[in-house]
Amino acid sequence: MPKRKRRQGIKIIADYMIVDGEVKQIDPFNTPGLADRCKLAWAEMITGVKHEIVSKGATP
Repeated sequence: MPKRKRRQGIKIIADYMIVDGEVKQIDPFNTPGLADRCKLAWAEMITGVKHEIVSKGATP
């Protein structure tokens, strides 16, 4: 049986975010709400419809 190639680990060199028109460097592990914003951006790209983050227990 041939050996599988081992995948290289991903190295994060730098992450940037545009906030109020300024490019700022961020730490993806210590930025609150980053995962939610990524899910929101992904949902908007896939569906082509504008979405909004709603907290749990929010009433319309």
